[in-house]
Amino acid sequence: MWLLVVANALAVISAAWAGAFSDSTPRWSIPPTTDPVKAVTAIAIRQYPGWFDDKLTPVEMSERAVDRPLYTTCGPVSAWAVELLKEAGFTARLVMVMTLDKWNATDNGHTFVEVRQRGGWVAYDIHRKVRWTDDSGRGLSMVEWIDRVPSQHYRIVPLLAPVDGGALRRQDARYAQVPFVRAGRWLWFPSQGRRTASILKYSSGYRVLPRDRWLARFS
Repeated sequence: MWLLVVANALAVISAAWAGAFSDSTPRWSIPPTTDPVKAVTAIAIRQYPGWFDDKLTPVEMSERAVDRPLYTTCGPVSAWAVELLKEAGFTARLVMVMTLDKWNATDNGHTFVEVRQRGGWVAYDIHRKVRWTDDSGRGLSMVEWIDRVPSQHYRIVPLLAPVDGGALRRQDARYAQVPFVRAGRWLWFPSQGRRTASILKYSSGYRVLPRDRWLARFS
C-alpha cells in the first residue's frame, strides 16, 4: 500500500516498459484468453504479498515470473498487471484509493486495476486476489465499489482461494474514500474540499480536477 512509492515510480515504470521487447530474454505473459477474469487470475497466481520484488521494472518482473512467483506490494503488481493486460489486448488502467482517516506510515490506501468491459470499467484487486460485484454478479467499477462500501452492499468474489471477507471489508472501509486514476504521468483525483491541499502534498505525482470533470473524464 505504498502510495508514495507508487506515484513516484510510475514514470520510471513507463520508461522501462517502452523498451520491453528490445531483446530475446524469456518473459512471462498472460496465456491467450479473451476473458478478463481469467487474465487477471493468471496474474494473481504469479504474485504473493511481499516486498522483495517491489523495485523491479515491469520488464524485470516478467523475466522473473518465468521461473517463480513475484513478491510485491499492491502498487508494483498493479502497474505490472496493466502492462500485461494491454499486451494481451485488453484496455486496462491503474487505479488507487486513499483514506481520509488519520494517515500512518504504511497503510493509507490501496492500488489495483480496472479493465474495460462492455462499455464500462470493472475493478480487479490482484494483490488481495478479489473482485467486487453487485447481487446479480455484475462486476463493479472502482467508483461503484466506493459508493457501496459504507452500506456494505457489495459482494467480495475471490479470484483464487477463499478470503476473510470481514477483514477485507474493514480494510475497504478505511481505504475506499478518495479515488485516483492513472493517466499519463499523473494520478488524478476529484477535489476533496479542504482536504485537497493535504492530499496534493502527499505526493508530487498527484493531480486534482473538480469532481464533475473528474467523473466525466474517468468514469
